[in-house]
Amino acid sequence: MKINYKKSVIGLFAIALAACSSEVIEKTLPDGNLNLSSNKVNTVDDDLAPFIRPVESAGNLQLRDKIAPTDGNLLLQSDKFLSVYIDSNFAAEYRNKLMPLTSDKECVSFINSNSGFVSFSHAFSDDYAKEIKRKAKILYGVEINFSGHRGGTDIFYFEKQDKNYNFTCLDSAVNSPFWDSHPFVGGDPAGNLLLVWASDRNSPFNLAIDTGNTVVKQGNIDLFYSFKSVNGTWSPAKALDLAGINTTSDEISPYITCMDILPRLLFASNREKGGLDIYSVPLDIDFKRQTVAAIMSGMAEKLPSPINSGDDEKYPYFAMDEKGSSMLYLSSNRFAPENPDNKKNPKSGVGGYDMYKFDFPYACNPPRITLRVDIVSTDGQAVRNPVIKLLSAENKIVLPVSGSGTTSCTFELEPETEYRVWGGSTFNETGCPPDVSRFLTRYHATADNSFVCNSADALTKSNRSLAGTIKVGAVRSDVILYDTISLSPEYFDKPQCTKVIDTTWASAGHLRNVPYFQTAFWEVNTSRGLEESIRRLRTDDLQKCNWIEMHRGYRSTTLAQTPSYEDRKEKYRKYAAVVDTNLQKIADEIISECTEMELMNTRNASAGKLVVEINAWSDKRDASACSYPGNSLSFLEYDPMIGSGNILGMLPVTISKGASLGKRNEILSKLRAFYGYKAILSVLKSKKDFREKYIDTKLVFDPTAAEYKTEADWQKGLERSQVIFVIRGRNSDERVEITNPDEFDPVRRIDLIMQHIYYNEGKIKDCECCVKN
Repeated sequence: MKINYKKSVIGLFAIALAACSSEVIEKTLPDGNLNLSSNKVNTVDDDLAPFIRPVESAGNLQLRDKIAPTDGNLLLQSDKFLSVYIDSNFAAEYRNKLMPLTSDKECVSFINSNSGFVSFSHAFSDDYAKEIKRKAKILYGVEINFSGHRGGTDIFYFEKQDKNYNFTCLDSAVNSPFWDSHPFVGGDPAGNLLLVWASDRNSPFNLAIDTGNTVVKQGNIDLFYSFKSVNGTWSPAKALDLAGINTTSDEISPYITCMDILPRLLFASNREKGGLDIYSVPLDIDFKRQTVAAIMSGMAEKLPSPINSGDDEKYPYFAMDEKGSSMLYLSSNRFAPENPDNKKNPKSGVGGYDMYKFDFPYACNPPRITLRVDIVSTDGQAVRNPVIKLLSAENKIVLPVSGSGTTSCTFELEPETEYRVWGGSTFNETGCPPDVSRFLTRYHATADNSFVCNSADALTKSNRSLAGTIKVGAVRSDVILYDTISLSPEYFDKPQCTKVIDTTWASAGHLRNVPYFQTAFWEVNTSRGLEESIRRLRTDDLQKCNWIEMHRGYRSTTLAQTPSYEDRKEKYRKYAAVVDTNLQKIADEIISECTEMELMNTRNASAGKLVVEINAWSDKRDASACSYPGNSLSFLEYDPMIGSGNILGMLPVTISKGASLGKRNEILSKLRAFYGYKAILSVLKSKKDFREKYIDTKLVFDPTAAEYKTEADWQKGLERSQVIFVIRGRNSDERVEITNPDEFDPVRRIDLIMQHIYYNEGKIKDCECCVKN
């Protein structure tokens, strides 16, 4: 062997010089490259068309996107399909023995683990199909059956049956005489299929040049689709000419995400300078009508970086990762090692095309039907102790509650399911909180204010539930419903512990004062009483009582001339009509306070009582010459000065026939207290509810009752009674200034003081359910 040493030396010198002058760049994998994970799936060859073979033997297309794959499950379509689908050993030898099956396969899309669609770039002749079948049977004991072909590249349906692997070329509804490839199959729960693929059938020649060296035709690839109903045939192929999907550029490698929820078509197109990019269009797919529509207008959306780069991206594939996040897998030749422009870049892929993984901006989550329920009070205040429940329409299944004790709950509803919402409050204040004059007691259902919502079992329907059940059908996007539970609050306004009704003035809604009594007379001047007293002054026990103004022989001691008898009658008749009205008002005031007492007694276990103190007033003129002509009468007069801590001290009083009315009208005042009480009690007896509730049941303490002979007797009566009347003669009211000597109207009256008390054994306890004056 002759060696050219001169050339060898020059060569070694050149190598050494290159080594000394070259900059060594440490290469790292680009972001998203699958070899950054533990599974090294990318190779020095082109790694194209990622796919996952469903694990289930009877897989569900609806579950395909929801399988959380590891990167190792993503396989290169070009050389891993047979090893996954048939057998790894078989595939290794098959590569050499039956090369066309591996080198010519372009893309695969599984229906389930045993069937799907695959495209081959060269048609198989019948003879070659027989040869494949023969060799596979002899060498590996399996049957590989190919049938049919249409053109240069066709889409085949594959199906495994026992050890038989059948590949059937799809008919002319899908395949054309030209290039048909990149199949993607989707379906609905009923088993209907949708096939989307790429084809150059409408422009099959990439470039055509005439004899003048002029381009006369330039082909391009578009996307097509066809439906196949259960046990049916494929519908004629239609181009996806909507929302800027198909253009005069190439559209390839279609994939539809979230087929059963919110379908979104992903595909690659070279419509912009810089190579192939991934685009997106949301779709509306109707398997029943076999239609596809775009849920947008304008052009398809180009996905952002880092999904797209300045190089080629194609073969998008969507799946959920181990954490349930939406991931987009694709093939890209970004940072390809063989690209001269990439030599000095620290980033470098493994081969020409590598597979990458990126976060996908569109989640494939089922649409949520969210029901937000707010519980509100009609007074605008936050509901206390709120309860919100969601039940099935049959009220059998109580669904989880977002939280009792919150005024707003959010529920996730299932489509096509009926629900009802119930709510209320467990707030139920039965006592009387101190230091407040008004407090919340409980809530009522606004729709039916008689219904009390004061426990977890006493609930009312929401506004939506009042109109019927809540039901939402199948939805394609998130739906938010709003519902409200309306409650009406019940408040307790504490009454005044003491209420004074002074009939001197036109206060508290009463008419202006009129003389409740005739001058020097003790019985109330009602319309009925006036006529009776006129009769008695003429014929009965009052004939000699000429000091009474309605007596015919009455003479005023202060006026120069006494008004005529008829004028006096007319005046007192007018007074009587007003007195009748005022007595009715006084009775109503007492009944109103009894209602307050009843409400307070529901809030406090203590024995609450209402003390009605009747004060009768006379004037200060000397009436010692006047006498009482009637029968003797006895009663208990209230005296607050008796006892210690016992404000219901009583003094027995007896007024005998012929007794003087008193130098300062003191006996007259006591008589007026006695008869004033009788007049008020008479009106109360005419009120059916009061009579049946208090008088007939002996719950009224009557200070004129003959049964109270001893202090022990009336103490028992006080304990038993709920409404306690006490009477008191007050003589003249020194607070009232009399300017006209004959005008004693302001003091010829009866007043009421009503007081809420807790009473036990003659002792008074402060009432917590009223406001102290």
